[in-house]
Amino acid sequence: RSIGSFEGNVVTGIDDELTLEDQFIIVPNPFSSEFEIRWSQKITEPLSIRIYSTDGKNILSMNPDLKDESSLSVNAPSLQKGQYFIHVTGNGVNRIQKLVKL
Repeated sequence: RSIGSFEGNVVTGIDDELTLEDQFIIVPNPFSSEFEIRWSQKITEPLSIRIYSTDGKNILSMNPDLKDESSLSVNAPSLQKGQYFIHVTGNGVNRIQKLVKL
């Protein structure tokens, strides 16, 4: 993803508008038993949230109805300690991010 305009090695502009993919965060990360996904704008479309192990197994799938909400709490105490990938799609987002369970 580009954050600005370049000519050769010279910065000629800075993009000050975030893409929709940049408009959510996962906190805390790493987490112990629960984490929250926070969007910078209200949800207007259906979401799909999938958590995968590092070997690609789908561990958790959710299709929450969050219309007009801007966050989702995920309680995952049964996940083993380790690294995972969370795939969030919907509301203009298609993003995979690393997630760590302590």
